[in-house]
This record gives sequence, C-alpha cells and structure tokens, in this order.
Amino acid sequence: MLKKIMAAAAAICLSQATFADVGTVEKKLRSLYPKTAFRSVKPTPMASIYEVTMGDNIAYVQENGRYFIFGALYDMQAQKDLTELSRAVVTQQAYADLPFKNAIKITKGNGGKGKREFVIFSDPDCPFCRRLEETLAGMTDYTVYVFLFPIKSLHPEAVAKAEHIWCAKDKKKAWHDYVLMNQEPAVKTCKNPVADNIALADRLKIRGTPTMIHKDGRRTSGAMPRAQFEKWLNGG
Repeated sequence: MLKKIMAAAAAICLSQATFADVGTVEKKLRSLYPKTAFRSVKPTPMASIYEVTMGDNIAYVQENGRYFIFGALYDMQAQKDLTELSRAVVTQQAYADLPFKNAIKITKGNGGKGKREFVIFSDPDCPFCRRLEETLAGMTDYTVYVFLFPIKSLHPEAVAKAEHIWCAKDKKKAWHDYVLMNQEPAVKTCKNPVADNIALADRLKIRGTPTMIHKDGRRTSGAMPRAQFEKWLNGG
C-alpha cells in the first residue's frame, strides 16, 4: 500500500507547474523557523504552493514562508484528498513505533492469525465505539489493538472504567463484557497505560473516538456499517 501511495504522490509531482527550487524554499523555511522540525518540503499541483511536513503536521506555504495553511488539499477532478495521501505515508512510518504493549490485542478468524491489522483508540463509554464493536463482533480475519482512550470531558467515569478493564485478569473479556453487554468491570487497580494512551492520542492529533489507524497508514474515525468498514480494512 505504501508503494501505491508513494507512486500516486510521485505522479502528482510530475504534473507540477514551474516552481522555485525546493531546496531553496526549504532552506528559507529553516532559517525563518529554526525551532521547527521540517521533515519534508515538496511542490504541489498548485503553482508556488509547497507542502510542508512538520512532525505529524502537514501544511501548505508559499515561497516566502510567511503564511501557512493547515487543512486538506483536494483534487476535485480526480476526487482525491492529496493531503491524506501524504498523511498516510507519515502515519505508516509511525505505525510500527506504536506502543502495542499498551493496547488490548484481539484476533479473530484465520486460525487465530487475523491478517487485516489495525488499531482503535476507543473510549469505553463512547456510544459510537460500542456501535463499532457490535460491527466487529460479526466480522472475522482481523487483528486489532485497542488503545483505551477515555475522554474525561465527555465521559467523566470513563477513565476509571478503562483502568479497571486494563487491570482485569482477562482484558479482552472485560472489554467485550462492558462495551457489548454493559457488564461493569470489577474494581481493580494496577499499573496501567491509560494516561500514556491519552498522551499518545494527543501527539497523534486524535480528538475523538473511535479513531482507527490501518497498518498501511490510512486513518478513519466514527462508527460505520459493516460493508463500509470491510472496504476500509481491505484497502478501499
């Protein structure tokens, strides 16, 4: 999938209008903003507009480097989100570095080796998370890593519930019992990664639940019908 994304990005670059030397623009940006870690600077299909990657952030800037636009660059004719193509490359590179030990691993189908791998940032008290879990309950051949990400401002009791689920003897059962059958987890305390997961979500700019990240770097959020979710898992 990454090869396809990079090939698409390369094809876009081939159709560029005339630009100033990218190296010159990058040098100017680094001189203007010495404390900013620029990962890449590249031209876009729009004349004199450059795509700039700073950590996990993607923005668009002119040659003078003064004004930055944060948002999506969309090709209406090709019906492609060009920003998402670039973001997927960045996200896939970061996927392998996720702290999977801080997630609940759930595998279904394919002899216990579900091939379609993704992660979910999920709040135990989020109704849309529960709806997605109902969808997943009817699906097979996947491996999901559930990062417990309670949003206290929306669900005041979710942090404690996430901690109790993590501290259960069988984390997977405690998770499914609560989100699918509304069975409260036993009150148990232990060293847990819930605070770390909240900080991780903040670094990844995850603002809501459920948010899913595919192994190939694509990202989506919200509950969705099974057919739509199957398509997303399969690369569509």
